[in-house]
Amino acid sequence: MTSHLWYLNDEILSLFDDTVPIDMKKKIVKAVKIRDGIDSKVKRFEVDHKNINSIIQKDLSDFVSQKSLNLFKIFDLPYDFLDVDIELWTSNESYKENE
Repeated sequence: MTSHLWYLNDEILSLFDDTVPIDMKKKIVKAVKIRDGIDSKVKRFEVDHKNINSIIQKDLSDFVSQKSLNLFKIFDLPYDFLDVDIELWTSNESYKENE
């Protein structure tokens, strides 16, 4: 299992996944707006018997930060939909452009 933790990073693609509940998306948006990103050379989480419980207790919102917006910036994509009610995203042009 530990070999598959590489995808837990600052990226924010789960906002576009229809299987992610709205409550979780709200937590992700909140985290993106308030949590500072950590500069780290480590590209994946290291898991051992000492920290396995802390990893298991995390949810998607624990893996995003303000650095998560870099994906939008790199590709020059709008992310102003993050300021709109999540239930209105499907009709928001900015959100549609990113889908």
